[in-house]
Amino acid sequence: MCGITGFAGGETAKIENDLRKSLQALEHRGPDAGGVFIEQDANIGLGHRRLSIIDTDARAHQPFHSADGRYTLIFNGEIYNFQELAAELAYKPLTKSDTEIIPEAWRKWGPSCVKRFNGMFAFALYDHAEQTLHLARDRFGKKPLFTAEIDGILYFASEIKGLMQYAAVQYMRSELSNTAIASFLHLGFIPEPETVYRHIRKFPAGHTALFNGHTLEYTSYWSPEELYEQPRTGISAAEAHQRFESILEKAVEYRLISDVPYGSLLSGGIDSSLVSAIASKKAPGRLRTFTIGFKENAFDESAHARDIAAFLGTEHHEYILEEKEALEYAFRIPDIYDEPYADSSAIPSLLVAKMAASEVKMVLSGDGGDEMFLGYGSYHWARRMANPFWYTLRKPVSMVLHTQDDHKKRAGDVFGYSKGSLQSHIFSQEQYFFSLPELERLMRKPAEPGPSFSFEQEEAIERQNAFDLRYYLKDDLLVKTDRASMHFGLEMRSPFLDKDLAAFALSLPLNLRMEGDMLKGFLKKTLYTHIPESYFNRPKRGFAIPLKKWLKNELYVMVETYLSKEALESTGVLNPVMVKEILHAWKNGAERLYNRVWAMILLQQFLMKNAG
Repeated sequence: MCGITGFAGGETAKIENDLRKSLQALEHRGPDAGGVFIEQDANIGLGHRRLSIIDTDARAHQPFHSADGRYTLIFNGEIYNFQELAAELAYKPLTKSDTEIIPEAWRKWGPSCVKRFNGMFAFALYDHAEQTLHLARDRFGKKPLFTAEIDGILYFASEIKGLMQYAAVQYMRSELSNTAIASFLHLGFIPEPETVYRHIRKFPAGHTALFNGHTLEYTSYWSPEELYEQPRTGISAAEAHQRFESILEKAVEYRLISDVPYGSLLSGGIDSSLVSAIASKKAPGRLRTFTIGFKENAFDESAHARDIAAFLGTEHHEYILEEKEALEYAFRIPDIYDEPYADSSAIPSLLVAKMAASEVKMVLSGDGGDEMFLGYGSYHWARRMANPFWYTLRKPVSMVLHTQDDHKKRAGDVFGYSKGSLQSHIFSQEQYFFSLPELERLMRKPAEPGPSFSFEQEEAIERQNAFDLRYYLKDDLLVKTDRASMHFGLEMRSPFLDKDLAAFALSLPLNLRMEGDMLKGFLKKTLYTHIPESYFNRPKRGFAIPLKKWLKNELYVMVETYLSKEALESTGVLNPVMVKEILHAWKNGAERLYNRVWAMILLQQFLMKNAG
């Protein structure tokens, strides 16, 4: 896991110093080593910061040059099947690093080699013979990559803060995207390819690109929708569970390849418990597990995690989050995430990453389990809203529900669908963010969120799931874990996002993925062969902080600081009249609006600190 940065085009002598500044801004992603490659004649500059996980030897440092000198590579991530690829290539590596396999695979198969890679990656490869620069990003977008194309020059980096070190990009920072801001207020995150800055883009997941000297030419090599379109042959439940267990075990084994100490995040929930259970059996010695807890019992699962750790016999580490630390990191979100980001679980994610990084350099996580095996309540909403009866009556039902208590008003918000993508509306209202009609009143310069969310799957649940795979997983959940872990120089690996596991899960018939109508029923059945069901006889809880309470107490200072009339006038994005109405309703019993308040705070926080 590392940080990369670079440029192509322009006058190298003028940009080289910016490249070194960019590299310094990314040092947290790779504290173990750093290097720069400059090709004056080709106007190419590549920089790399290294977090050494596989092969800590200096020969594996980057920029990495192929044995014959044709390719120079900077790479962030891991290729877990690198040993199999080396055998297929009949190539004898000079190092133990997976990095070395990328240029050799490129030589043999060209850009299509990425289809063979099982891993997480973002890389830039310079071909000296062809004088061409290629970029690539993994299927699910687990590893970040940002680009800016300005005056025919390409700049790229693992994080926006790295791009901002280039003078040409810094000059454009005041030009914000209204589309991105609307998306943020609607979803709580900004979906690919937008960023909050008009001239900075997220490199699309599942793509490669060639820089032709003027602009990037993209080629798609994978999308989650493709897996839904594959023929679904009949398979028995017993056979499906047997195959899944085998694939998951292999995925975990791949992710235990490491030359440094490692562990597993254990929240006490379904996904992390299954990953930890398998890892504890496969790892040599006692597996280290890490969990974070809260003083508020309604949010605290640390006791459940502790019990599961005891059952598995892991070396367990636990940390109870203090409100003062939450306040500290709430104010640091713009510095760490580089753009508005409203997933409040970023705060405990940062704290558990900090704790784990004090003991190990790599951890496994349960990311992807909900998306692979349908773990969200929004899937029930998708099926409900696809029913012609409820869809036809949605507006009168919404009106009736809005005359009742706040909990039922929340359901009324979901039924109140009137425009835009139904998938994004269900997600938005399930997460308590702004509907499109609300955005028209809230934003001084209204814009439609983008991109367009539309999927052609016949089954409503799969349409909603496809939305989560393409946007929520990639641009919210994986962003959260990448920035939180890399802020402390910690690598995080996700067995549920193994390419073979994803291909298997998404090709299962819907009745098997859900085991009837039970969310994550398939996954639970597998889990209970490792850990008794009695450990999980409790309601599902997300990895969340008691934000609703804290906003009215410990974090109320943020309301006062960022949502005052003076603060709103200084940024000029939100309508002060609408903000005042929302705050009044929130303070007087409409507690479901708390995430809308949080989103406005974080937008204002970002604008006041970073824009202009």
